[in-house]
Amino acid sequence: MKKRAGWGIFAFGIVGAVLGLLVEWAAPLVFPSLVIRDGMIWGAFAGLCVGYVPNLRYMGSQITRREDKGLNLVVGVVSFLVISAIVVLLMFFVFWVASLFSR
Repeated sequence: MKKRAGWGIFAFGIVGAVLGLLVEWAAPLVFPSLVIRDGMIWGAFAGLCVGYVPNLRYMGSQITRREDKGLNLVVGVVSFLVISAIVVLLMFFVFWVASLFSR
């Protein structure tokens, strides 16, 4: 896998933010009853997600040891979500235990 520099993913976020800003500006012109707020933030988020697809595919290939790009992407996304959920639950547990001692 060709490693992309950190600036490449940063560029995806910037381009996504600009596109999100354009959609936020143009959507009410096309659909007058539609109000979009935070288009820049969601555009940047979408751009970063697109930029991270090769990394997620690589993560999945390390787990499955197969060459199927679709399967590797799905496994990479699921493993990222599972790891994130475990970290969130761990932090909730840490703060819960800390709250028991702060009373």
